[in-house]
Amino acid sequence: MRHSSSQSATLIIVLGIITMVLQLTSYYLLDSVLLIVGTTILLNLLCSHILLEKSLNFESCFSYSLFNIFLSIIIILVSFLANTSVFAFEQLLLLFVAFNWLVPTLYCMLRSLFNKSDKYDNFNTFFRNQSIVFLLIYAAVLVYVLFLHNAEYIIYATDMDSINVIPFLTLAILIEDFIVGSASLTDIFHYVINSFILFLPFGFYTMLTMRRKSRFARLSVILLFPLSIEAIQLLLSLGKGDIDDILFGIIGSLMGALGYFILNEIFLTFTDEEFLYKRPSYSFYKNTLHY
Repeated sequence: MRHSSSQSATLIIVLGIITMVLQLTSYYLLDSVLLIVGTTILLNLLCSHILLEKSLNFESCFSYSLFNIFLSIIIILVSFLANTSVFAFEQLLLLFVAFNWLVPTLYCMLRSLFNKSDKYDNFNTFFRNQSIVFLLIYAAVLVYVLFLHNAEYIIYATDMDSINVIPFLTLAILIEDFIVGSASLTDIFHYVINSFILFLPFGFYTMLTMRRKSRFARLSVILLFPLSIEAIQLLLSLGKGDIDDILFGIIGSLMGALGYFILNEIFLTFTDEEFLYKRPSYSFYKNTLHY
């Protein structure tokens, strides 16, 4: 058993290093972002498949993903601190962290979905560990974007001291300025990312962790979280009051919640079990069957 474990650990390290070397090679040699992303996806899919087939355990894919994320973060920090012409920091490097988490997660979800013979073990543990890694990164991104990165598109429509109560005013002004050429698609994209997509994971994990709670409790959390964020920003003078932020936050959270329900329905359709359903285990203790 110990020999088998050491072999799995060695294989994880070797595949992780190969993945990172080939990712960096594509980053420096390929000009197309699509080709770089495609290379990253293929490498993660291939290595995750090899590990799962060798170990028959989803946890090996988690170790591989975590190792790649760790290497990616190290490379990003070194490039950011060095910032030389040869090894300069670019936001494209952040995609390595994203896809090194996302691709193994989606791959293992699909394999678990069709794992009817229970050939592979510990998907629930795999997803829990992957979620912990994601939520740590997600929390850091939330703090940076919502409180530390007070970009101009957040205060685009009005002055810092004002409060906007007109729904979708900021987005409408951005679109009008884009039409006349005084704003770019990047400005609109950044605004949508901050105001909408940023809250998708919150809605998903709220539904996942509170799936046994009442609908009122789950809806209350989804409604109160964007309100709380906006209140903290106002109290700390980190942005202007904007009803758009609240509306987009609620919409994004609801879309994330919808994503959980869709995923749950897919698992119910193909496996007759809910997503992350834990099968009951039985044991005999003092001639009594315990559940």
